[in-house]
Amino acid sequence: MDAIGKNLFAFFEGNHVVHVHFGMSGRWAVFDLKDAPEPTPATRLRLEHKDSAIVTHLSAMIVQLGTQELFDSKKAALGEDPLREDADPDALWPRVSKSKKVIGRLLMDQGMFPGVGNIYRAEILFKAGVHPNRLATMLTREEFDRIWMHSVDLLQRGFQSGSILTVDKDEGTRLGRPNMRRYIYNQAKCGRCQGTVVSWSMDTRTCYACPHCQPLRAEESLESETMEVRVFNSHCARESLQERLKTPEKLTVNELRSELANASIKIDGKANKKADLVRLLKAHQDAVAEKSQARNPKSAAATAPEANTEPEDLARLRVAELRERLKAAGLDTRGKKDELVARLKSNVEEMLVIKVEDKSRASKSQSKRKAAKPRPGTKHLTNVASAAEAAKEKVLAGEKRNVEHIAEDDFRAGIKTPDRKNMLKAGTSHLNMNPATEAGDAEERRLVSKSRGSKAKASPVKTKKERTAKKISTPAKAAATKRRRGEKRAVEHVAEEADVRRRSTRRRRQAQA
Repeated sequence: MDAIGKNLFAFFEGNHVVHVHFGMSGRWAVFDLKDAPEPTPATRLRLEHKDSAIVTHLSAMIVQLGTQELFDSKKAALGEDPLREDADPDALWPRVSKSKKVIGRLLMDQGMFPGVGNIYRAEILFKAGVHPNRLATMLTREEFDRIWMHSVDLLQRGFQSGSILTVDKDEGTRLGRPNMRRYIYNQAKCGRCQGTVVSWSMDTRTCYACPHCQPLRAEESLESETMEVRVFNSHCARESLQERLKTPEKLTVNELRSELANASIKIDGKANKKADLVRLLKAHQDAVAEKSQARNPKSAAATAPEANTEPEDLARLRVAELRERLKAAGLDTRGKKDELVARLKSNVEEMLVIKVEDKSRASKSQSKRKAAKPRPGTKHLTNVASAAEAAKEKVLAGEKRNVEHIAEDDFRAGIKTPDRKNMLKAGTSHLNMNPATEAGDAEERRLVSKSRGSKAKASPVKTKKERTAKKISTPAKAAATKRRRGEKRAVEHVAEEADVRRRSTRRRRQAQA
């Protein structure tokens, strides 16, 4: 196997080469021969090895069969991959310096920087202090070297952690946001200077920049119309509820209503749209900030950066969210909400202690990385997170496990890796999941282990009609489920009202009898 950026090449005997590009949601899943599900409409290639008793299913945007000539031609057309040992920035610099394009386009050009995507483009250029609209011909060698250094550093960090983490831990702590994961991507305010982030479309993708941290002179750029960022609840770079509360536009309608209810703010009958709810919550947040500053202006100004260091208010989370995080931590998920909050809070505090103990060691390691010239590739990297560890980190950070790092799908599919037994003992059995794309979150929940350490077996893929046929809830079951989750019965599912009326009628008849 060989990889160049987002392109994967599989080599087989007989001079056969398979070129694969997964796109946004492809995967190459491996199964035991006896437990392998049937191929789905998205399966492009099925391979079977009888001696090893394994089967692989490949679903991808591009699946191309060829010979060594195919690999050679593709490799020649691709650029310098920061995650390859043979990457050569000296060979890339002449091509970049002669290009008439802006650096924002070149960074997404797989013929120049293979492997870099939209999130990494925004964060790499921000850390390098270079505006995306800067003409490549106007770049100095020093600026190019900074771009290359951060490309290597951030992609290697993603390889090690399994998540897109671009904020340096020391800087995040210094800025009062130790849990901040990205500086400007999908942010209204710059994570470093708190200035307004602007965005615009570049080749159908949204480009981001902080005008203060990434200054741009008119003669160095191509003109393009920019505007303030219209933030959204990103599925590619999710943030925890605590982080999204700082930008109410990122909250869902249900979350907005919940926050307003917690603040005892009555929602006007006319406030039916999300924009109205955002306006109400922002007004409340501004009022709270003004009162706090009025009571102690000096203290408020002095401690403003530290305000975000407060631990996350776990009581705001729903019971289902609490249980999901407890599962990821390998903890018991039984009990009432207060018990779940206390259990999760204790686990979070233990993790903070570990982080404090490792802080000086991480700081020294980071200083060495900055001083040394970045070495491309991955063979020299250590402390690479396992699939289970990457999934656990995202859950504890409030992000979904199915985003940014899909390697855990192999583990959840049932591959027998050497670490599998120990991972299960550590409480990661919740990661077992049917790998079929169309099975979705519903299949994942169905395959979750019922007890800690138990192994869930992947079930054959069913059609949507078959999956939903036996899942239609009765009013009584719907009401009981809502009571367990702490939800109001009047929300989302009104059919249980029929059950309420039926029980009321039964009690009345019993009284009459």
